[in-house]
Formats: sequence, structure tokens, C-alpha cells
Amino acid sequence: MSGIRILASGVALMIFGLVAIGAYQTQSITDPLVMTGGSVLLALGVLLTIFGFLSSAFQEFAPKTGIHRGDTAIFSHTLIRCMIAITVADNELEDREVKAVASIFKRVTGSAVGEKIIRETAEEMMKSGVDIISELRNTQGSLDKASKDRIILASLHILAADGVMDEGEEMFLEDVRDGLKVPMGRFKKIKKDFLLSKTLSKRA
Repeated sequence: MSGIRILASGVALMIFGLVAIGAYQTQSITDPLVMTGGSVLLALGVLLTIFGFLSSAFQEFAPKTGIHRGDTAIFSHTLIRCMIAITVADNELEDREVKAVASIFKRVTGSAVGEKIIRETAEEMMKSGVDIISELRNTQGSLDKASKDRIILASLHILAADGVMDEGEEMFLEDVRDGLKVPMGRFKKIKKDFLLSKTLSKRA
């Protein structure tokens, strides 16, 4: 229950409690249980009101680290940062890699992303040393199954862009899977279907 709802419930109980106490004191109702019940409701109302107020204040001023489910920008944001993290793993960004990210992003989302945005995001990520796996763990709860699968598929496209996938890249892909909490069975199927459509060689 949100802080606002708790606050509203507390106020309602206080009102009921005051009405009951008032009815007894004006002798509109003479049953002592009404007075007792009213006192209990009033006390509970006060406690809920205080708790609701504190909860609302915390929600208002707490750091906004969480991401709400249903935010359509989250998928695109996570996708682009994941692909860029893969390309700058060697702390470099080549022109062909920028074009590959832009091309795969459009293929997966149906929307275009400018090369300038890719370069600026990559520069920021390289400077800050961002941990993309931690980011994925933070956002995965806001992504549905299809979105996670598309991020895995896009990661495969980036990793296999040069026609070769080495052991380190496969380990990175496994980290992406773990960060997104994609079940191993589903992950293996996505990877198998992708590899069947590509001719890849193993880099020593």
C-alpha cells in the first residue's frame, strides 16, 4: 500500500473514532463499547496517519534508483547501453562499430538512433567505467520477456559482427544473460537459433 493510501486510511479511522467518541460523550449512544471502539479507532488512525505521512515523505525524497514497469524508454535505453558496452570493452570505439550499433538498434526497435548519440554515450561510459551488468540487474525487473530476448539477440549481433566470437565474448554474453535473469534454456535457444543463421568461427 502506498504512503498516500495509508495516510488516507489513517485519516478515515480517526474520523470514525472521533464520531464514535462524540456520539458517546453527547449520549447519543450510551453503550461503553462504542467509546472503547472509538478510542481504538482513533489511536489506530493516528498511528496510520503518522506512518503514511513518513512513507509519503520517503517516497518523495528517496533517490530515484528504481524504474517503473511499463516505461517504454527503458528498453531502448538498456539496449543501446548494452550494445555500446560490448563495443567499448576494449576502451575503443571504431567507426564500423558505431554503424553496427546504429544498424542493429534500428533492426531491433524499428527506430533510428543518431551516430552522435552513440559516440557521446560511449565516451561517457568509457570515462565513468560503467558496470553494464549492474545496470542490467537494476533494470531487468522492468523489462518483459520479449524485451530481454531482443537485448540478448542484439548482443549476439554485436559480438558476432566481425564473424568471430571468442571465449571472452561468450563469457560477456553469459554475464548479460545473468544480468537480465534470462533462464538458461531460453538463452540457449536464442543463441542456437542465431548461430544457425550465421557462419561463425572461433577465435583462439
